[in-house]
Amino acid sequence: MNYPLEYDAMNHTTLTPKVGVGVVIVNDGKMLLMQRSLNVSHGKGQWSVVGGHIELGETVTDAAVRETKEEIGVDIQIVSYLGWAECMLPEYHSISVFVQAVIESGEPQILEPEILEPEKAIDLRFVEYDEIANMALFDPFRRYYNSGKLRL
Repeated sequence: MNYPLEYDAMNHTTLTPKVGVGVVIVNDGKMLLMQRSLNVSHGKGQWSVVGGHIELGETVTDAAVRETKEEIGVDIQIVSYLGWAECMLPEYHSISVFVQAVIESGEPQILEPEILEPEKAIDLRFVEYDEIANMALFDPFRRYYNSGKLRL
């Protein structure tokens, strides 16, 4: 695929790849997943791990810690890098790096609707690994999950 590398003034985006981080948090054999709102631009109603775009000058680890604190209000410790997934669509190209983390302090709760990104998430829960295959997954997480590299 060959896409123009230019600024899309109508959508306020550049047509270049976005780099993001996904944070895999496991507790008692269950993975923490967040359901995206029906009001987001892509992935409406789909499930994914906590995460988001890496900001300019930010490390993957720093982005994981920031996004987790912003989205669910917990402090984490990164324990390992798990892998990556690439999502390439005509209108969107992203590369997501997945890390595993443990919660150091705090209780997971949806925060961003009140703080930074109105109505980004509508549900947050720990899910058994076997249940994930039957859920509607956000494309970057689905691609990583389907790669078979994700293990709890």
